Amino acid sequence: MTLLANRLAAEDPPRPVRVLIVDDHLLYAEALSLLLREQDLEVVGIAGDGRQALAVAAELRPDLVLMDIEMPLMDGITATRRIRERLPETRVVVMTALTGEEHAERALGAGAVACIRKFCAASDLLYAIEGAV
Repeated sequence: MTLLANRLAAEDPPRPVRVLIVDDHLLYAEALSLLLREQDLEVVGIAGDGRQALAVAAELRPDLVLMDIEMPLMDGITATRRIRERLPETRVVVMTALTGEEHAERALGAGAVACIRKFCAASDLLYAIEGAV
């Protein structure tokens, strides 16, 4: 059992962290899904834009949402704010390829618990996830 899976192991019965991935680049989202599943996390869905993220999150009620910032139809900052308003128990970690600090500040202001760069190491992503759940 991985470190992340251990976090919820105290529950009876133990359950994995349920994750929704939101990114408009399907290949990136699917690769991220594979990485998370290797860590015993349960990927419950993938959404390609902010509007879809709201609908899927409301239906599946994930523990954690990994949210891209730049997406069509609704950006990740707006989607983060709305998910946190509707599902306050759901944590959001924002992912971005943007380099300015203002994006991280906006994400945290919208209710994200962390903001990571998409070009970070897998270990940094897993550390952010562990801190979020």
